[in-house]
Amino acid sequence: MSLREEMLSIKEITRSESASWKLLMLTHGLDVDHMGLYTNIDSYPQDYRTKRSAKKIAIREGALIDTETRDVPCIPSEVFVHFPGGRSIVKVNYRPASPFLLLYSQSGLKIVDKNLQYPIFSAELTPLGNLNGKILRDGVKAWKIIECLGADRLSALGFESCEAWLSGKPCKFCDSCAPRPTEQSLKPTINDLRGKYGGNLSAWLQDAKSAYPARLAEAFSLAMKCPPRPHTHFTLLAGNLPDMEVLWRYMVDICATIGLRDYPQVDSYLNVMPPMDSDWLQSAKEAGIKSVCFHLEVFGAENYDFVCPHKSFLMDYDIFLEKLKDAVEVFGANHSRCGIVLGAQDMRDAANGAKKLASMGIAVDYSVFSPKPGTPWWNRPVPSPLEVASFGAELSDIYIANGLSPIYCRLSSRSSIMNEIYDDRR
Repeated sequence: MSLREEMLSIKEITRSESASWKLLMLTHGLDVDHMGLYTNIDSYPQDYRTKRSAKKIAIREGALIDTETRDVPCIPSEVFVHFPGGRSIVKVNYRPASPFLLLYSQSGLKIVDKNLQYPIFSAELTPLGNLNGKILRDGVKAWKIIECLGADRLSALGFESCEAWLSGKPCKFCDSCAPRPTEQSLKPTINDLRGKYGGNLSAWLQDAKSAYPARLAEAFSLAMKCPPRPHTHFTLLAGNLPDMEVLWRYMVDICATIGLRDYPQVDSYLNVMPPMDSDWLQSAKEAGIKSVCFHLEVFGAENYDFVCPHKSFLMDYDIFLEKLKDAVEVFGANHSRCGIVLGAQDMRDAANGAKKLASMGIAVDYSVFSPKPGTPWWNRPVPSPLEVASFGAELSDIYIANGLSPIYCRLSSRSSIMNEIYDDRR
């Protein structure tokens, strides 16, 4: 079956050509003409969002690191693709065997069907955003503190790494954001917790709060002098800490330091584990957060315990569901969001779970499972494009029936086709 024939079979389900092509690029991945990009694009890769084309994560001496040692080329983190229905952002899942090839031609950046040697779409790299070239008072590059994903989403980490990995109980699919051992981060990292701080969370926290929240606030202020368009989405996210009370106090303090409540136009999200004490939800709202994202990853207690053992250790499945419902009471319907990984469980179970949560005002978002080297599910098969399309079409109908909508927009939601489906089905 040709790529176009595959797209047309998916379009029968999604009723969206943009969504169908994007889904194929997410599931097949993209090959990249490294030399062409390096040779023909000025300031590539330094002025664009890129990542290494290969990594392999592991725990070494109590820290989560990228153990890949080869001098591999950089690839774009994501690209804008000009589909018939409009421009969309697409995450680059790098796969040399993909039938799609991202290359630079005389007429610019293109995505080519390798089998036909024919350009399908024009594309654009994503620049570092409006913080490129901005320097903080202490000499730090602002874009290393807050990233711009796609056209209009600002994103910041509370800290790097995750206690789930350090405790030996990561989610089966997760590759986190592991650095190479020689890389020094400007963000707090709990890779240091067991070594440098001897497991003393209070000492780690004291140092984490000494400079980083102020840097975040300065970088955010600079970003908002010329805010991203057409919207301004902002996500503050973090992995797990050994103590969830400490996590929430730290993250809410960051929101207050940034001064989010002074920017009511910002579509802001806090993406962490739910708090045991639901009073923290009101504290986050008062600090300027508009929505919370609590990721169950899968539906069903047994699935949850198996796929996310550390999350399960921190919070029982039924309590997690209660916290999602508590968030509806504080933030309103559509502002309590639950992320799942599509392909981590039976699709029918995923759809039934999404429908149940939607009836409570909780919006389900998803990312499509993609195997990563070094993760427990490295050899797990990915869901087929038709399976993802069927789920996406059903989820769109669930949104519409319950007055919900997808997260972000098609210009900043990189690994989901929900905005494309939703926009074309309304």
